[in-house]
Amino acid sequence: MSDRLALPELQRRLIERSRHLGFVPYADTPLRGVRERSPSDSDTDSEDGASSEQRSAHGSTRARSSPDHEPPEPSRLGCTNWCTCGRCEAMPTIVESVCCREIPAATEKQPSGCITSNVRFHTLCLDDVVLDVVFHTLQDHGVRVENTR
Repeated sequence: MSDRLALPELQRRLIERSRHLGFVPYADTPLRGVRERSPSDSDTDSEDGASSEQRSAHGSTRARSSPDHEPPEPSRLGCTNWCTCGRCEAMPTIVESVCCREIPAATEKQPSGCITSNVRFHTLCLDDVVLDVVFHTLQDHGVRVENTR
């Protein structure tokens, strides 16, 4: 039995509706749990030559940093003096050391303060049902997602 058939009816309907509407959840969201590449991983993971880090949620390629957002500096490790929203935590990797105020898509949704104080943040980013739907949608689109539960 496939994973899709094992999903509750509500989740299946949400996935189908998301597909129908062309919705790509979290496509511009910075990743907190970025998988470190091991030396055994090849430089490319797909037929088109794109690495897994370059794959977006809908399977097309894009650069690791957008023109609006440069990768963070190495000096950010182990501290939060770069944070402008006041709620960032020291992260274990440079890629994760990004403040929401540095991401244009986040500042559009939350013009001031931290994106986590937005009324929709908990529902869209932390709710178990929503995360399960997104997880299965990404899997259905061929995106490898680590299940850390």
